[in-house]
Amino acid sequence: MIFDAAPLRIDADLAMVHKLAPQREEALAHYKLGSRDSRLDDFARKAAMALGYPNAAVNIIGRTQRICGVYLESGGEFPFEEVDDLVTGFCPHVLGRVAQALPLEHVDDDPRFHTNDIVTMLGTESYVGAKLKDRHGVLLGTVCVLDKKRHTLTKNHVETIKSVADEVSKDITDPRWNDPR
Repeated sequence: MIFDAAPLRIDADLAMVHKLAPQREEALAHYKLGSRDSRLDDFARKAAMALGYPNAAVNIIGRTQRICGVYLESGGEFPFEEVDDLVTGFCPHVLGRVAQALPLEHVDDDPRFHTNDIVTMLGTESYVGAKLKDRHGVLLGTVCVLDKKRHTLTKNHVETIKSVADEVSKDITDPRWNDPR
């Protein structure tokens, strides 16, 4: 299912995310990324367990956002597989930041997410996400954790998600990632 969101204002950071979409698409094609992969489910689970969150995802971002790895403590599936824009949700905002990660203890404290359709639909209260990138610095997506409960975040939470993102980045850009299994 593709999530079709209501249009939102694009700020300067997200304008750069849009501008670099063709570069990301080229890299994603090179690394053969963009489809659901059980190995990315494993990374999502690792992120959730490491940070003590019930839900996590690996989101590959080109011209759209594709949920390619998911962990939901309750079981089941994410309510959508693809988002047709680069504004809705948290992950494009991670890519638009100078910092490697976006920690949000209380999502409702950030006005960017007050009317964000995905945030509202998921009922997210707390989020931590970090960039996935290749060795050339091309951004490929995010790994993130989210919860309907508020969390008090520490520097350790941010360092942990960045560490998981580094591990995912290293693996998905390794030529052996796409060797026949």
